[in-house]
Amino acid sequence: MVFNEIYGCYYNAVAKMISLAIDGELTEENMYDIARKYCFEESALTIIPAIKNEEWKVINRELETPILNKPVLPVTEIEKRWLKTILMDKRIKLFKLDNDRLTDVEPLYLPEDVVYFDKYADGDPYDNEEYIKIFRTILQAIKLKKKVDIEYAPAKGDMIKARMIPIRIEYSDKEDKFRVVTAFNNMRKFNIARITRCELTDEDATGISRYENKQKKLVFELTDDKNALERAMRKFARYKKEAEKVDEDKYIINLYYDADDETAVLIEVMSFGPVIRVLEPVSIKREMQKRISKQKRLFAHLFNDI
Repeated sequence: MVFNEIYGCYYNAVAKMISLAIDGELTEENMYDIARKYCFEESALTIIPAIKNEEWKVINRELETPILNKPVLPVTEIEKRWLKTILMDKRIKLFKLDNDRLTDVEPLYLPEDVVYFDKYADGDPYDNEEYIKIFRTILQAIKLKKKVDIEYAPAKGDMIKARMIPIRIEYSDKEDKFRVVTAFNNMRKFNIARITRCELTDEDATGISRYENKQKKLVFELTDDKNALERAMRKFARYKKEAEKVDEDKYIINLYYDADDETAVLIEVMSFGPVIRVLEPVSIKREMQKRISKQKRLFAHLFNDI
């Protein structure tokens, strides 16, 4: 942990709740809203029960607080150093973030101090001005819900020229590349580095929901052994998901993904071993069984040869 626990996002969320409780405006509904806004998607599973059971002693069951003054959260030196480190990441250039106020702050470490393994070496050109311009245009189109005109140079085949709806941007940590998910006939992904031209149009992006609804859903039970819940939320951070606590250490996770990502999702789920039990769909369960059976046969064959 880089920061003291009280300066984490949990504390920020609870501070908002305490402020509302002091004003007499705290409800269970806005507690969930605050947890979703200021924390992670699964944070409500931890924060709300801890408050309702009075484990944290800051808000009681009646949603009142013994605290008289609203919390003030100073920015510590270690937080400033962490922020300076994050702002030195090469991908930060894609976003218009102000770094001027941290000029005299020493980072915790430098980007060149980190050695990556199992990662492609031909990541996106984050220093390229044209790439940055195209990325920001796509991001703007998503925020404004507008269509864009693009020219795309695929690895094979002819140049693609099309008007499309950008839905969201995804990042592959292993490949170190950004992709834009678009509504182009059907759902389709384009490597942003291969887009040679991108212009924002005045045409509204309508009908996005019908493409989003085509996403597939994976439902699995997770046993929170050895911090499995936190690890799973990090592993599946790029996917939309819903988590529900069903027992002391068990959660039901609904994970939504594009059909093109099914193999990647399957591999990521299997990497968790017995702490994850897939409930549906049946096709994923069968594929997992096939892969496990194949691995067992392979190991048996290897041991027989020894």
